[in-house]
Amino acid sequence: MSSLRAELQVLRKYVALNYVATIKAAKKRNKMLGAAARAAGGVPPPPLRALAVLQAQRFYTSPRLAQLTTQAEVLA
Repeated sequence: MSSLRAELQVLRKYVALNYVATIKAAKKRNKMLGAAARAAGGVPPPPLRALAVLQAQRFYTSPRLAQLTTQAEVLA
């Protein structure tokens, strides 16, 4: 059971890391494309909304991981 608990904790950390990476990537994309468009005298593209992207992904919105982690903690 402790092995499952440890794996679930690693998975939760992975989800958090993906969250941070998605936010940073979207910010960098928006900044770089905006600067490139302005330098070329054009209009920057609309910004990518990272939270909207994340909320559309099952790995981020599913409550199942939290439920499994809680159950593993209780049983351990």
